[in-house]
Amino acid sequence: MILLRKLKISKITNVNFTIIEKSIIEYITSQLSDLYLEANENNPYSTYYKNNEGKTILQFDNSTNFLYVSYPNLWKILENSYLLKKEEIEILLSYMIWDLLKLKTKNIFLYIFKNKENLKLYHYGKV
Repeated sequence: MILLRKLKISKITNVNFTIIEKSIIEYITSQLSDLYLEANENNPYSTYYKNNEGKTILQFDNSTNFLYVSYPNLWKILENSYLLKKEEIEILLSYMIWDLLKLKTKNIFLYIFKNKENLKLYHYGKV
């Protein structure tokens, strides 16, 4: 993916991003910045990353190293507005989440959750 390559190179030198590339990077950065962490006593192994509106953007399961990504609050915009393919979204989010949130894990698995019911189904492996 060219955008990811440019993003990595931009860490050490100036890179000229297209307007669309800048827009994608700015959107993801805005969604991943200023998230607050919240625990849930019903799911003590997970950490929830929520935005200032209280919407869950990410859920990280510490026991499995699975990272759940909100479909309506993040994935859908990248898919529909920027026309990114599933593989492009996974690669780009993986890198940017590592870079911005500094999650300390070697394996990040991206799963889509559309609502709490789907999240529970994915979490317990019944999908």
